[in-house]
Amino acid sequence: MTKTESIIEFIKGNGCEEEAAKQIKENGYKAVQSIVFQLENELRASATEADLEEWNDFFTKAKQAVPSPAQYSPSWDGIWKEFHFIYERKIAVLAQIPISERKGDWQVIFDNPYSTEGAVCHASCSLAEAAYLYAGYEYSLKKAEYVKLQKVRDYITAQGK
Repeated sequence: MTKTESIIEFIKGNGCEEEAAKQIKENGYKAVQSIVFQLENELRASATEADLEEWNDFFTKAKQAVPSPAQYSPSWDGIWKEFHFIYERKIAVLAQIPISERKGDWQVIFDNPYSTEGAVCHASCSLAEAAYLYAGYEYSLKKAEYVKLQKVRDYITAQGK
């Protein structure tokens, strides 16, 4: 087990909090990066409300262990706020979709009809992935932009040879 893996295990509750704090202090950026990436990957993959509650437990402990991730990288300024928003929106999305309807292909469309930039479409996603993308776009929506999450019921596909 690497040092960063052991830090994540400590934070998840499988070890001593003092040891985790020591490892974070010793490993600095690399340790925090590992925590942030693990949180992001698990939030993206969480497919059920139960998965999201487990993620939230890890998130709460990580936030206590690293209250100011921006001190390790300016790009992490506000990351806890963003993760919490995505978590809440993903729970809200799942609450609107019956369990029997969750399987299949989902897509997320992001657009600003008043912009010269093209629309962005993430196709062939699982609901877990699509809900994560939807919430991520929603977090930073500007005036006139919109994001749409939809299940794809019928489609025809061709692939180049």
